[in-house]
Amino acid sequence: MTDVFLLGNAQPATQSTSLTYNPGLSETGAVQSLTLTPFLDALSIDYLYTSPFLMCRETITPFAKNSSILINIHQSLKDCIAPVNAKDYRESVKAFWKDTSAGHFKKARSRLIDTILKICENHPQKRILICMHSHMIALALNHYDKSLYGAEFAHKVKCPDLFSFTVQNQAFRSIKHIDLSPYCDTIPQFAPLILSKPSLV
Repeated sequence: MTDVFLLGNAQPATQSTSLTYNPGLSETGAVQSLTLTPFLDALSIDYLYTSPFLMCRETITPFAKNSSILINIHQSLKDCIAPVNAKDYRESVKAFWKDTSAGHFKKARSRLIDTILKICENHPQKRILICMHSHMIALALNHYDKSLYGAEFAHKVKCPDLFSFTVQNQAFRSIKHIDLSPYCDTIPQFAPLILSKPSLV
């Protein structure tokens, strides 16, 4: 059995403006990544994986540096959006979730699940933190329960957000939502003094 924690990226620097959407974190997001570090430390993580997208890498960099855990960048954890003629990223995400029976949706979900299961297979009996776009967390959980983790749920996942589950015999078990609001909804008064964009490790 392997313990998995799916962490959604902290607040990005810009709103969706193009299909090549790949910003780093906003000032608020940078502070969120710092305030999350003590909480993530308490999870006793053994391995750390992330999407190659900048906002995800910056989200977990403070924790990785503090805990001296190597960040494994995995290309198959990158965001995937609908192959439609959308005007911007946000519109494309909505189109992606519009029809969960579509071939591109199933293919993206299969790729993501295969990646997570392979990571777990490589690290049995360990605790793994995986950072990805918030709607990609919904895509992973949709594999477990399609009615509960659908389009409505996908649009409610926060930046950041955290879900945990165990993987046993190639199956997700005991999915739990972990409330990060105590760490992210209130920005500490000292934030402007310590704020700096995370330098990637």
